[in-house]
Amino acid sequence: MPEAASAPTIVTHTVHGGDETETILAGLTELLHAARGNDRDTSRASDSVAVPIRGQGATLGALFAQLGRDLLAQLDVQGVGLTHIRLDGLLRGDDGGYLGWGYLEGSAAGGDTAAGIDLSGEPTTRRDADGITLSFDLHLTDET
Repeated sequence: MPEAASAPTIVTHTVHGGDETETILAGLTELLHAARGNDRDTSRASDSVAVPIRGQGATLGALFAQLGRDLLAQLDVQGVGLTHIRLDGLLRGDDGGYLGWGYLEGSAAGGDTAAGIDLSGEPTTRRDADGITLSFDLHLTDET
């Protein structure tokens, strides 16, 4: 008899930053930790590499989604030895959209691939007097 499929696990993450750059970086850092199975060991390896990520979007949430999916794709290829995220630039275009780029840094000998997660739905942002709050859902496809 086939096993019944379990309901997908969706986990909501919320981060806050003082401006757009801080908020996107906080979200990417949270995503990186989740993809690494919440392993927060950030010791620097002697065989350090830098792997570029980039994204663009009509909204700040859409930009985060593009950068986040690129981050996850790089972890799938490079493994979880990439332990740091650096956001080098975030620009707002004349059309109101966003462009962002940065690097994942860590070991070239990364070992296992990232935990089975993916962004689910469209990330949302909320501005207030204290800055910007970003919320995003992660679909856990392979609980590790």
